[in-house]
Amino acid sequence: MKTMNRYLIPIILLSFYACTNPQKRESKQTINQQPERVDSIIKTEIIKKDIEEVKFTKINGEAVLIGEKIELLDNDLKVIADISNLNGKIVKLKSVSDSLFNQGKDFEGFCKSFWYVEIQTDSIKGIVSGRQVFKILELSENEKFIIKNNSIEFLRTEFFGMGVVYDGDLMGCPVDQPILVKDTANKYYGLVDLVENDYSKKASWGTVYPYFELRADDGGYDRIDTLFVDDSKIRLRIHRGFQEGENESDVILSFDNGKYQAEYLNFGEIKYE
Repeated sequence: MKTMNRYLIPIILLSFYACTNPQKRESKQTINQQPERVDSIIKTEIIKKDIEEVKFTKINGEAVLIGEKIELLDNDLKVIADISNLNGKIVKLKSVSDSLFNQGKDFEGFCKSFWYVEIQTDSIKGIVSGRQVFKILELSENEKFIIKNNSIEFLRTEFFGMGVVYDGDLMGCPVDQPILVKDTANKYYGLVDLVENDYSKKASWGTVYPYFELRADDGGYDRIDTLFVDDSKIRLRIHRGFQEGENESDVILSFDNGKYQAEYLNFGEIKYE
């Protein structure tokens, strides 16, 4: 995440040297068989936990809140309100913490690390865990379509939590990557519910997730190859590129009762290079 890279705390060079110098590398297994780089980051305890040290830097943009239970915090990181009713709502971004916080010292805990994010709506302003804040990224030209004078945009997101890459190194932490649809004809701007089936599980690496995603991680990269209207529904052909192969899948989008819904019709066989 380009925005957050400026706020990362420098890694202690000696730890990095010890992990990367082949002459001093110990022969041992790391946490959950993760790269030694990850182990060194955890051991150097770069994660700040002192609330008094928390500082924020201003940022701009919009984000969507996602979470079953979302708590709003004050400047002392104390809970001031339950805003779970804002799940799926779009908010303004105000600032992000300079420090990274975590839930534990093992690899699983490290992957739960996050930045605190200050958000604002017309009625509230406060701080939220960055794992529940998904920044809406700039629109890619090839993900905007015009159909009978109607503009349909597919907007990617990334959250303020530990992800695939950290400080230029591959971490491999699991991430969610929901997209938003902006449809001028239906005056819709929001998330897309996903119909769970065997194909959607394959597309989500075997996990169950309630929203339609376009993946962009160490497992693969999705792009929309084609879009056309099929009996008032939108049909997408999704191309996924893997490290050593590719496949194609078909997804149907429908708009009903003021909400978009996506359903995978198939998950194509992977063609290896």
